[in-house]
Amino acid sequence: MPSSIQALLSSFLLAMPIHVVAQSLGPPMDPQAPPPLGLPLDPELETASPTTTTTTHVLAESSWIAGTWTTGYWDCCKPSCSWSGKGQVTRPARSCDALTGKTLLDPDVMSVCHGGRSAMCADQTPRIINRTLSMGFAAAAVGGYHGLAGDSDCGRCFELQFTDEVHQNGDWGGSHPDLVGKKMIVQVTNIGYDVMGDHSFDIQIPGAGQGVFSNGCRTQFPGSDIGDFDCNNRFGGCYEKSGCDRLPEGLRDGCMWRFEWYMWMHAMGQTNNPYVRFRRVRCPTQLTSLSGSAPLDDEDWPPFEVVSKTSTSTLATATTMTTTTSTTVTTTGTS
Repeated sequence: MPSSIQALLSSFLLAMPIHVVAQSLGPPMDPQAPPPLGLPLDPELETASPTTTTTTHVLAESSWIAGTWTTGYWDCCKPSCSWSGKGQVTRPARSCDALTGKTLLDPDVMSVCHGGRSAMCADQTPRIINRTLSMGFAAAAVGGYHGLAGDSDCGRCFELQFTDEVHQNGDWGGSHPDLVGKKMIVQVTNIGYDVMGDHSFDIQIPGAGQGVFSNGCRTQFPGSDIGDFDCNNRFGGCYEKSGCDRLPEGLRDGCMWRFEWYMWMHAMGQTNNPYVRFRRVRCPTQLTSLSGSAPLDDEDWPPFEVVSKTSTSTLATATTMTTTTSTTVTTTGTS
């Protein structure tokens, strides 16, 4: 090639824009476009940890209430909380057909104590969890300084701790020394419209007295006489453990609980309408599985820790308790 043409070609190539040369290697790169497949991402993006958000559920404060007393009863009537529209619950408390014993699906069947077929279920009796703890069901008061308010308490659970107070009007009753310090978790399935003032809970205990209703148990258990259900003592019930043998077989264990764990009239007129301190807790499955009902806000309340006295581990079926406060509440139980 002549040297003059060679010089001209060299000057032309040197003057060519850079992007023209680049086009001979492929299309131009858009600085905003993602990298082609197969190319590594920014190392900082590859090693960045995902962002996590932690949500803490704050439990309601559950304070002890002191100075109230409790009673006991078993009248076989349909529990008040078994009617629809009572409390803020998942469903009304379970009731049973007085004739068949099966769970009723209709919450608005009339009570056996008013000519219907809906009755208290025979398995809703007190039960021993360990030497110092029992569970069961109760009717709650409708008013008083203790804050119990009737229907709104349906389905709620309370921790009761028996205390050593006695009744001041005559210095009588209260907890037997072996009951003092023991605890009971109760779920409210009934409302005691005659339970008020310093009287907080009426615990469901077979043999503890039918009160003003006498036809419910006889209808539910037609093979027994009226007096068999409370040893002919409508208010107070049986005073001796042997009286439990008069009850239908399905109620006898609950009646025996009254004498063996609760120490009813064991010595010196105690236990009789014992005082307690109490506070609200989350309902354990041992109770909700029997009642079929739970409060809608149950998860907002501290669970109760059930510790076996023969082991350092908690019972497998129990929930756990996370709060510890100390106050005294007194309640007494009458039949």
